[in-house]
Amino acid sequence: MTKFEKIKKFPIIICFLTLFSFSSLYSRVGEEKSTLEIRLFRGGGIQYKEEQVVDRLQRGMPYIKFEEYFPTSCLVKVYFKTFDGRRPKPSEVENPRNLEGWDVHIVFYKGISMLEIYKKNQGISEFEIVHLLNLQSANSFWLKTNSKELGEESPDSSFGFDMVRDDGKVRAKRLNASTLMIFSSDFDEGLARARREDLEEKAPESINGF
Repeated sequence: MTKFEKIKKFPIIICFLTLFSFSSLYSRVGEEKSTLEIRLFRGGGIQYKEEQVVDRLQRGMPYIKFEEYFPTSCLVKVYFKTFDGRRPKPSEVENPRNLEGWDVHIVFYKGISMLEIYKKNQGISEFEIVHLLNLQSANSFWLKTNSKELGEESPDSSFGFDMVRDDGKVRAKRLNASTLMIFSSDFDEGLARARREDLEEKAPESINGF
């Protein structure tokens, strides 16, 4: 039995909690862009379109350094949703520093959500993390694990992960007190392989002349 299989024997209790009505406001990894946008916009969500605002919100996001390895069909969108479902005013969106709510970053591949980042400007509570993970359970459950602890037995990963869904298709990572990332395992592994192949190809050229 591998170390990963041993860890999988201890599912965390969060997977058994009941979903609440606010679940309809959030997206799902593996969902079509049109479907999740309809639900998000009905819940008062909006898409950031001002380039300067989007650039600022993307600073420090973990997917940025892997963008060069994204397939050509990838698209990144950034959304916002207030806590109470109120649609923000245009003037508020132009200067979102004082907006209270969620920023949601989504990477789509061929119109399907591959990676989602939820950032709350007041910090995410443990209860909210439970709900966000439950939204992504897909009749499965979440296992608490750690890509670093798995060592050589850990699957390829660009981002690392703290949790993995029992079917292995989706991973999650708590980035900080206010940010949670949930993403496709295949997408994560694909980026890791693309980056490794790129570095292997560049290695001989980079040391030429030594």
